[in-house]
Amino acid sequence: MVAVRSLVAETPLVDARREPFDAREFAQLAASLPNGTWFTALVPAQLVRLVDLAECEADARDALRRFSRILVGGQAIPSGLIDRATAMGIRVTKTYGSAETAGGVVYDGRPIGDTRVRIAEDGRVIIASSSLADEYHGDTELTATSFRVDDGTRWWFTTDLGVLDDGELTIFGRVDDIIITGGIKVSLGDIDRVLESAGVDAAASWFADDTWGQVPALVSTSDLDREVMRDLIERELSKAARPYRFVAVSELPRLSSGKIDRRALQELVARDDS
Repeated sequence: MVAVRSLVAETPLVDARREPFDAREFAQLAASLPNGTWFTALVPAQLVRLVDLAECEADARDALRRFSRILVGGQAIPSGLIDRATAMGIRVTKTYGSAETAGGVVYDGRPIGDTRVRIAEDGRVIIASSSLADEYHGDTELTATSFRVDDGTRWWFTTDLGVLDDGELTIFGRVDDIIITGGIKVSLGDIDRVLESAGVDAAASWFADDTWGQVPALVSTSDLDREVMRDLIERELSKAARPYRFVAVSELPRLSSGKIDRRALQELVARDDS
């Protein structure tokens, strides 16, 4: 979509893709760009590294200020990250969208273009837009359940949970982030946010239990004090959210987008009964 935006706006396109992503190298590339109007799109994990660097190095800070706008999306944005960037004069816009919408269609909580957003009865975000995909290739069943027509308008039913407040959209979780433990709903996304606020490199998952149905678990990159974690999560959320299985790994599994791979996490937890 960066390439498409460049073509539509008739602006030059610079390939900044590097594997793995290196914040200092990206900042140096940004500093070397000729004068003009520049935009880029990042995932939050990349912006975190850049903001950390910019807070320590003036050259990196100046380089990031050269962008007229940095679009950031693709996963949950850490609390306070946008404020940290804004305080340094770095212009960031939060985007929400997906492959099904051909990229971001909600900027800073507000639909753009002809996009319309509603909240379904089950709390899911549903979207109508001229940029919606036609179908899931080869999957007529998923197409039929995900794309539906209501009052002559074609809507896409996302797997995200959200609220609309005075027309502004806030995403607070995903349908597949919700587990039921002892009849009580628990959001794995909420647990993740508690861990993030506490500076714990871990992610929430779950395991099956004959008595409780689904029980929260944690996958972390170091051994955690179990009682401390349980007390923290119960205090911030609820007793039902307390994790009862802990798995330590060298690195948290992620999708190519940088998001936590929930399926891989659950497989790790299912194999480990510690």
